[in-house]
Amino acid sequence: MGQPLRALLVEDSEDDALLLGLILKQGGYDLTSEREDTPELMRAALDRQGWDVVVSDYVMPRFSGLAALRILQERGLDLPFLIVSGHIGEETAVAAMKAGAHDYLMKDRLARLVPAVERELREAEVRRARHLAEERRRIAVEQLRLSETRFRLLVEQSPLSMQVLSPDGKTVQVNKAWKHMWGMELEEVQERIDQTEIGNPLLKQILSRSYQSRLNALNALNASA
Repeated sequence: MGQPLRALLVEDSEDDALLLGLILKQGGYDLTSEREDTPELMRAALDRQGWDVVVSDYVMPRFSGLAALRILQERGLDLPFLIVSGHIGEETAVAAMKAGAHDYLMKDRLARLVPAVERELREAEVRRARHLAEERRRIAVEQLRLSETRFRLLVEQSPLSMQVLSPDGKTVQVNKAWKHMWGMELEEVQERIDQTEIGNPLLKQILSRSYQSRLNALNALNASA
C-alpha cells in the first residue's frame, strides 16, 4: 500500500487526467482523485472533502489554471498547486509562479510530476508546522498578557498595601492601599525613593519573583519567534 494522496485534477481532457493519475500511482501513491473542469465543479469538490494537491491544466474551454488558483486562494487553502500544460511559454509560467502556483510542468515532460508532488507536499507540511507554531506562540503570549493583567488587577484591588518590584529593584506598580499609606503616586516612588527602604522585604521578594517569572516567559516566547 502506497502513501495516500488525494489529488484534485483540474483538467478538461479525460485522457490527460487518466495519464496524470497513472503516473502518480506508478510513483507509489495510493491515489484518490477527481477531475473537474469548471469553477462550479471545482468549488463543489473543495466542499466535499479535503485535498493534498491540486494539479491543473493552464488553458481549458470553460476554465483556466489561474482561475483555479484564485479559487484556492479565496478559500484560504495552502495546498500545493501545480500547473501542467501542453502550451505554456516561459513568461506565462513565470507569471503563474508569481501568482502563487508552486510549479509548472509540460505535458510532454511528466517525469517531473512525482518529484514535484513529493517536494511540494514536504514544503506544505513545513508551512503548516510553522503556522501551527506561530499560532501556539500567539495564544501563549495572549495568555501571558491576560495573566499579567489579572495579576495587576489582583494587586490593585487588594486591601493590603502592595508594591511590585522588577528584578532590579525598580517599582513597577503600587496599589491604592499603598498610595494611601505612603501618600505618593507611582511616579514619585520611581523618581524619589530608594526601593530597598520601603515596604515589606518578604513581600518585595515574592512579588519580584512573580514579576521575573512572567518576564522570563515573555522573553522566551519573543526569542523563539
